[in-house]
Amino acid sequence: MENDNHEEIQNAYWAKDIAQLLDISTSNLRRWSIDLENVGYRFYRDEHNRRAYLEKDIMPLKKLKEFLGNSMSKNDAVNAVVTMFPQDKNGVITHPLIMITCVYLSVDYRK
Repeated sequence: MENDNHEEIQNAYWAKDIAQLLDISTSNLRRWSIDLENVGYRFYRDEHNRRAYLEKDIMPLKKLKEFLGNSMSKNDAVNAVVTMFPQDKNGVITHPLIMITCVYLSVDYRK
């Protein structure tokens, strides 16, 4: 969905919703969010400075969970996520790096 300024309108979620979606605790989500913010990732903040998570934040957080689950150090995982999902000065992800896995099938056409 887009508004008149051609900006995408995204649903916002609170920490408990995202933590439940990722199957992690809200305290882990908070720590991950702070770590991401410390290297330049921007989350939406409301008028009371509460962090809200937009749809654009879900994939980077899922990727962070995946990296950490594969024994990557938190520092390396956070830096990898910020590199994979670059943002402009307004926190809009500019061009996420999409990882594609190709499967090649061996077919014998002589039959």
